[in-house]
Amino acid sequence: MPASSTSLPVSRLSFTLPLLFATSLAWAQNIVIQGHITSSTTGKPVAGASVGLRGTTAGTDTDANGDYRLPNVVPGRYTLGVRLMGYATQEHRLEVAADQSYTQNFALTETQQDLNEVTVTGSHNRYRRPNPSNSLRLGEPLLEAPQNVQVVTSQLLADQQIFTPVEGISRNVSGVVTPGHWNNVYARITIRGFNTGFGSLRNGLSIGNYFGPLAEDASFIERVEFVKGPGGFLVSNTEAGGFYNVVLKAPTGVSRKSVGFTLGSFGQYRATADIDGKLSRDNKLHYRLNVMGQSLDSYQGFDFNRKVALAPSLRYQFDDKTTATVQYVYQYSNFGTAGNYVFSPDGYRSVGQDFSLYDPIMGSSRVNDHSLFGNVEHRFGSNDNWKITGQVAYLRYAMRGLSNWIGAGSFNPNVSPATLPSYLPANTQPQNVLNRTISLYDVDNYTLAGQAFLNGTVETGPVQHRIIVGLDVSDKSYAADFGAGGFLALDVTRPSYYTLATPPATLVDLEAVRAVDLDRRGPYKGFTKYAGVYVQDELGLFANRLRLTLAARYSNNNNVQARLKKDVVTPRFGLSATVAPNTAVYALYDQSFVPQTGQDRNGNFFDPQRGRNLEAGIKRDWLEGRFSTTLTAFNITKTNVLTADPADNRFSVQTGEVRSRGIEADFTGELVTGLNLVVN
Repeated sequence: MPASSTSLPVSRLSFTLPLLFATSLAWAQNIVIQGHITSSTTGKPVAGASVGLRGTTAGTDTDANGDYRLPNVVPGRYTLGVRLMGYATQEHRLEVAADQSYTQNFALTETQQDLNEVTVTGSHNRYRRPNPSNSLRLGEPLLEAPQNVQVVTSQLLADQQIFTPVEGISRNVSGVVTPGHWNNVYARITIRGFNTGFGSLRNGLSIGNYFGPLAEDASFIERVEFVKGPGGFLVSNTEAGGFYNVVLKAPTGVSRKSVGFTLGSFGQYRATADIDGKLSRDNKLHYRLNVMGQSLDSYQGFDFNRKVALAPSLRYQFDDKTTATVQYVYQYSNFGTAGNYVFSPDGYRSVGQDFSLYDPIMGSSRVNDHSLFGNVEHRFGSNDNWKITGQVAYLRYAMRGLSNWIGAGSFNPNVSPATLPSYLPANTQPQNVLNRTISLYDVDNYTLAGQAFLNGTVETGPVQHRIIVGLDVSDKSYAADFGAGGFLALDVTRPSYYTLATPPATLVDLEAVRAVDLDRRGPYKGFTKYAGVYVQDELGLFANRLRLTLAARYSNNNNVQARLKKDVVTPRFGLSATVAPNTAVYALYDQSFVPQTGQDRNGNFFDPQRGRNLEAGIKRDWLEGRFSTTLTAFNITKTNVLTADPADNRFSVQTGEVRSRGIEADFTGELVTGLNLVVN
């Protein structure tokens, strides 16, 4: 049966249709009204306040920092109002002139009011997010950014019953593929034809290591941001095709609790809890706790996955300008073996649907994944228009597992039946025997990453500057053992499992092997350090209708084991223009730099991969911002890409150049209340 879950009753419909993309190319005003709202009693920012222009449809809510922004206001006289339950309503009259932007702050007064019974009717756009998270640093609406950035919200994941980034999230973003591999334990995501590696970014920090971490569970995901093309504005060493950033759920200061239960096919049982609230009377200390437990079997016999996730977090609001947040995530996964594929001498149809390489006598694989994040933000400036952020992350990933693959001598009709293992069924034919090669898959990963960045706005005459200055550092190390674990024969026409009381002599005594610490026995080790500095100035011309981005990143990469250092400077140039209300066109040139490990058969170390991305596109927001469309054309070239050495496939060689190019279209949002559309 299909998976089902309990939730609040919400009517919605999502489907896929081809659409035509149309826009006007006329210049328009780009007037912005923005500001900061605080409590007059405590001085703390007020989140969730409704801000709007009376007599118009222009309106928004303040974010967690008490900020609001109303873009694309036409010249005229308005009354700007602020409303929130428990505070006195405030209004301010203003006259908006052409080619000007306005900052209007409010300090709300708390009130005690007895209300009559009321019925509240409203809706929330579940799929559309007009602004990036703070962890992306951009500090501007996605419409104005000179890059294709798509956001998948937690509500969309819940509606589609997607529980990790590898379970179908690619259906929501163009150019994204999630190839199934290693039991869907890792989030291996491909963007524009290039693999992002074992995990990309979490809260804006690079957490991907040589192996792992575990794919994030949806129970603690707030949103997933897909950035097409290099991400040098955020961190070093991102792929030319792009990256994804998982934003963790954090305390909001709103008291709420929810639980969820899901039952599905193949013995799926899943339970989640989300508890959000306050820990202090002065409303300065907030907490959030996300918990998940899941048991899932498979259509393949004896395959399984048991998962647990625990994600507590705390946020302390020192004042209306400074906050500190600490987040911890623990994930545990217990599953069969990595790589449970299907092999047959006569095609897939010759074996049963429940055919499996896995046998319970092999044992199981276990992963313990810990991550800890700390973040401090401080706002300053005349209108709090500058912000400095510092954050650190520590991750430890430990796996003790097995991988399973087809071995030499499989399906060989020339093998004598007398030499076949005695535990196979009687009269087994040699041409039907699959030798399952078992290998250790033991890995320890450690990652320590840090960032400090400053962003804000300043004006020099008629030019507005959006400034980003950032520093990021990281140390990543691993130890791994992929040694032989033995082999186990199987008659694919008459597979039998659970037939052995004790492991045969062909299987290695794993307990004896693992009695030695992995750091001592693991033949595969690596230790990489990197540091980077990034500077960007986005110049807003003609009242910010034309935006020119000039940026550069300096990266220093140090492969400690290979004693190999690389210093690279990568430029970034972007141009974005508002050509009509809620419509922008853009062009971008960017470069990527990814260091590579290993040596060729002559002992030479590999040069880093270099990438160049050139793209152009058009974006538009429709229906008062509830629906967005993006159309992009891109051309990416990469050099120094590793491929198998034709002279010795145990080694790799660097090819001259590979290219990826194409056209992408994304349509996301709410057409009418309860009717949402995601098309790409």
